[in-house]
Amino acid sequence: MSDKINKKLLKIYEDAINELSPSSKFDVQPAHPFLLSIPDGYERKVKVMLFGKETNGWQEDLNNNPQKAMDRYKRFWIDKESKFSNRGPLMQVFNEFQKTLGMEHVSCIWNNIIKIGKYDNSGEPPREIIDWQQNWFEVVLREELKILTPDVVIFFTGPDYDKYIKKAFGGFDVLQVINRETKQIAKIVFKDNQNFIAYRTYHPGHLRRSELEKEFLNYLKKEICNSFHFHETVK
Repeated sequence: MSDKINKKLLKIYEDAINELSPSSKFDVQPAHPFLLSIPDGYERKVKVMLFGKETNGWQEDLNNNPQKAMDRYKRFWIDKESKFSNRGPLMQVFNEFQKTLGMEHVSCIWNNIIKIGKYDNSGEPPREIIDWQQNWFEVVLREELKILTPDVVIFFTGPDYDKYIKKAFGGFDVLQVINRETKQIAKIVFKDNQNFIAYRTYHPGHLRRSELEKEFLNYLKKEICNSFHFHETVK
């Protein structure tokens, strides 16, 4: 089943890459698009999609080989073969999130709300790269969720990236949880009734610096466990 789903992903990636115009005119070189791959057994578990912002130096030239990029994602996220697979706040938080919920219960997929970042370094890409990848918000991200049917989506993107969430999935209402400001953590309800539970909080690096990581992650894990009736594997 996972092979069938990965083939569907590959098809949308091939089409979207072929539609990208040349990027040689840009002052900042774009990275290769961030392309997903799913593991065996993905569809038999509670499916949780964890969104970061954009890639941090995903140094691979833009080319017409999406399968190569999907294989790289698999080695990095699923197989944990890279020296960076558990380095930095985002990877550490995402890995711990999956471990404590229990891989027998959940399958966590790492995604980014901006699919094409900068070739070098981190941070929000310039406006010209955002505009250039408009189709990746309006088509690719939506198709990914349609194919992967996540049960829960958590945007670790902070309030400043709400504009990109709206660009991809439309408007939403922000609901307060655990007596915190909605800019810190919130439940979000999309106006077009997306078929998943969604939350938005700070990027893991910000959570860690603000000393909110433990409180917010415990809340999110408890909400998932209660919603789907299982207990954390590791406390």
